[in-house]
Amino acid sequence: DAALIALDGLHPSGKMYGEWARLALPAAMKAFGK
Repeated sequence: DAALIALDGLHPSGKMYGEWARLALPAAMKAFGK
């Protein structure tokens, strides 16, 4: 998905960072006891 790469073609896009956050949130919440 080209939308996951920033316009510079080198870095993740905001969409990709959002996906990472969505995937990491449950583990982070568990790690912090929330």
